[in-house]
Amino acid sequence: VGPYDDEKLGFYKVAKYYYYPGWWEPSANLSYLINLDAWKELPEIYQSVIQVATTIANQDMQAKFDYLNPTSLKRILEKGVVLRKFSDEILNEAYKITKEIMEETAKENPSYKKVYESWKKFQTLTKDWLKLAELTFESFNYQKS
Repeated sequence: VGPYDDEKLGFYKVAKYYYYPGWWEPSANLSYLINLDAWKELPEIYQSVIQVATTIANQDMQAKFDYLNPTSLKRILEKGVVLRKFSDEILNEAYKITKEIMEETAKENPSYKKVYESWKKFQTLTKDWLKLAELTFESFNYQKS
């Protein structure tokens, strides 16, 4: 999951190598599912409370892991764990297989297809912006650290 949880679970005691990047889960994220009919029955104020609470819970969780993971990583490395990057060959194959599974699932499951198609559009839209804003800045910034 990440160094903090992995350290708590004692994985460093049984796994010498810590592989990265976590291509299947590059960041923590919470999901909240509510039946749409039930949602529509809620008063607007309750909908607002749920929206604010879930947003704060997600931000709080992300901030917690951003704070705890670096020191946990340092500790497990001090305990002898060795960092290893997944090869591009492995990452490319994992990416290819993931895409195949998502496409197959979309063909078999209309509900999944609806969400998947929407997600693909959003991913395509945001990818160019994130490369421009986030990737460029992070690449520059990490060279300076």
